[in-house]
Amino acid sequence: MKKELKNLIISKKEELISSNEDIDLIDETLNKLETDFLNKNLPKVFAIVKDASRRLCGQEVTVMDQKIDWNMVHYDEQLIGGIVLHEGKVAEMKTGEGKTLVSTLPVVLNALTGRGVHVITVNDYLAERDSQWMGCIYKFLGLTVGCNLAQLNNIDRSAVYNCDITYGTNSTFGFDYLRDNMTFRSEDQVQRQHVFAIIDEVDSVLIDESRTPLIISGQVDTPSNQQYDVWRNKIENLIKKQNSLVNQLIDEAESLLDSNKKEAGLKLLVASKGAPRNKKLIKIMQQEGIKQLCFQIESEYIRDKRTAEIDDQLFFTIDERSNITDLCDKGRAELSPENPEDFVIPDLGEIFHDVDNEKINVIVGNQKVFKASDLQKFISGFQILNPDLVIDHPGWGETFFIKDPHGNVLELKTLKN
Repeated sequence: MKKELKNLIISKKEELISSNEDIDLIDETLNKLETDFLNKNLPKVFAIVKDASRRLCGQEVTVMDQKIDWNMVHYDEQLIGGIVLHEGKVAEMKTGEGKTLVSTLPVVLNALTGRGVHVITVNDYLAERDSQWMGCIYKFLGLTVGCNLAQLNNIDRSAVYNCDITYGTNSTFGFDYLRDNMTFRSEDQVQRQHVFAIIDEVDSVLIDESRTPLIISGQVDTPSNQQYDVWRNKIENLIKKQNSLVNQLIDEAESLLDSNKKEAGLKLLVASKGAPRNKKLIKIMQQEGIKQLCFQIESEYIRDKRTAEIDDQLFFTIDERSNITDLCDKGRAELSPENPEDFVIPDLGEIFHDVDNEKINVIVGNQKVFKASDLQKFISGFQILNPDLVIDHPGWGETFFIKDPHGNVLELKTLKN
């Protein structure tokens, strides 16, 4: 019967191809031919499966390394369940009513296509058990059966999928589908076409477990950022030096608390600006009067406008209240000894003032800009309309140029346009 269907499909396909029919029409016609053949032969196939199970009665079979006697034959009511499953509908059966045995009926019928049937269970144990248990019927009828387990390699997995009937779990079939879609060569794919599948405990698999997506993750090749690598080491060294400095200040302050409270309070104040989450510092700050001492000293420095003297002792300051971290002169010199001003944000107000007083030359194309308002118009207007424009300046306090993305200095008429 399996050979009969195969020959029927081949002859019909050759006939349609010779008639230069559309590919979609050929697939549709062959699918209808296959469906009609299976529906027509359903009673005969079901009878053969039932008779095979009857003939196995009394024989000893091995399932999961356990020897058991085969004593199952399909009831007439179970044949109705097989028809329902073949039609792609849900058949509800209670525990003990023989779901596993019922599934053999539509499985054998659809295995006649030779394109593979998948039987999906909820765990590896059931998949392996059922493939061996019901495999007795399949092998008796000359069909091949395999079990798709998670630990199989690609070669074994491909062999399992090439069987007439393949048992496995929903996650195993799902991950194999994802992996097949990630391969670069068709020969690396393990699954064949998806033709017919029977799902055990369909409510659990298609409703409950389907809420959790199947995800394959791995390392992504990202281009290396050399600037990040360079600055990461420098920043890490800066943090280490700051932590060492803060620990030293705390140790010195601790030894001065009894003899010179003001000096000790100043050191603790500096330490709190450099590493406010330092565990030893937090412990000392919990002592009576220490917080008030630091607050008093800070108020004096703010009043005398000497807060810069506190910051200058650190590499950087951390203000937890405003969530601001700022590099100090010491930190800028540490990160960029040759050009510490690289880490200074320029005061635009001062720059615009210098433009108005002609202390800074701003050239657009071949003409000078004499007013800060003109410069603002060029910068804001053209950057909004032309995000690719580059404002190039060798350094603050020198001549500015406006360039295109290729580095060409734009003429004034081009900018006006």
